[in-house]
Amino acid sequence: MGNPGTAVTIRFATGTEQLKGAGDVAFRFGRRGPYGAGPKQGEFWAISDFTVPVMKLEPHALTLFVANRETDSMVLSQLPEQIKAGTLGIIPCDPNRVCG
Repeated sequence: MGNPGTAVTIRFATGTEQLKGAGDVAFRFGRRGPYGAGPKQGEFWAISDFTVPVMKLEPHALTLFVANRETDSMVLSQLPEQIKAGTLGIIPCDPNRVCG
């Protein structure tokens, strides 16, 4: 039996070629969430220690698995705002290297 979580599908207008082969992805937010508020509000904030597994990659969509943990829920709650604002960056993670 697996862990409980949420499947999240993100659609792309430009395609998903840059994510091909990634087993996991990390996020980069254009605006800091409530857990990262600080004086540098305009800078991108990389969540280098937070990665989620890729469930399915399609030509214009990416489906991810987000676990039901507190940290994951905080990041998940920020995704709709980041997507709507066009400030969400999705970084592919190579299993042999750090995300980037």
